[in-house]
Amino acid sequence: MKEKNPILKKITENKLRLKKMQKGFKATSYDAGDPILAELKNLNYNKYLKMSVKALRALPKPIKKKLQTDDDFLVEYAKKNTLSRAMLFACRDKLNEKSLIIRFINLEPATAINKAGSEIRKNAEIVALAFQVANRRNVKSPKVPTELQENVEFLTALIQENPEYIHLLTPRQKKDERLMLTMLKTAPEAKEIKEVISSTQNEESLAKNSEFMLSAIEVSPSLVGTIDPNNKELIEEAIKQTPEAEKHLNSEQKEALTENYSQDTEEEPKIENQKFEIKKDLDAEEALKKAPEKKKTPLEKITDELVRQL
Repeated sequence: MKEKNPILKKITENKLRLKKMQKGFKATSYDAGDPILAELKNLNYNKYLKMSVKALRALPKPIKKKLQTDDDFLVEYAKKNTLSRAMLFACRDKLNEKSLIIRFINLEPATAINKAGSEIRKNAEIVALAFQVANRRNVKSPKVPTELQENVEFLTALIQENPEYIHLLTPRQKKDERLMLTMLKTAPEAKEIKEVISSTQNEESLAKNSEFMLSAIEVSPSLVGTIDPNNKELIEEAIKQTPEAEKHLNSEQKEALTENYSQDTEEEPKIENQKFEIKKDLDAEEALKKAPEKKKTPLEKITDELVRQL
């Protein structure tokens, strides 16, 4: 039987070794003739930093695995390319490692959290760190992870960091009375929170909820200036409940209240004059029936009830 060509034999051996390594077998010894083992022994990062994610993924499994789990390589790749690409190439388990994600946050806080694993996304401390870095550097902030959207303590801390983060709340949360009142107490004079509260874009808007508005004005009296000038009753009730709110009325509201007061004072003499025209021999009960009705104040309604009881 003819002996196999030594060169072909060596190539066949290398192919078999490569197949085993690609299936995940560990190399037990270093063979100078095996290019993959030689590369693994002394990886040249500069060569791989220039590759696309697609090219990196096509590398032999041992080299690819080595690069995917190497924090230093992933950070350098992110610097040279983008963090999105680095995280796309990184091993999935690495996206749940605090130490690596913190290094990523220092590069791009928004991308680091938005593309991190679920273990990181539900970690309030790590996510809060990303928001702090974004706020300090004045760069794009992450989205509030779904895992933390119901965490009131976390959301409150965000607003304390920067009231502008109020816009990261979901539409449902912006209509939540208790949550928005908590946010307002966190930063009573923050215009961003007031804008969300005073928005009248939908029927369920908090600005149309009188009970909520009275509570909110107690916390931040200047909110009275966002009430519709035509809603005189709510304005008057707000001032009655929170006297300091009167200082924050806008010109339209003041004018509306002045008109309301003028109308009341003009009606008084007419009512009195008509009462004098009633015959003196009528008793008091009939006289009240004959007099024209006027809009009664809450206090007058109470006294009327008292008169009926007597």
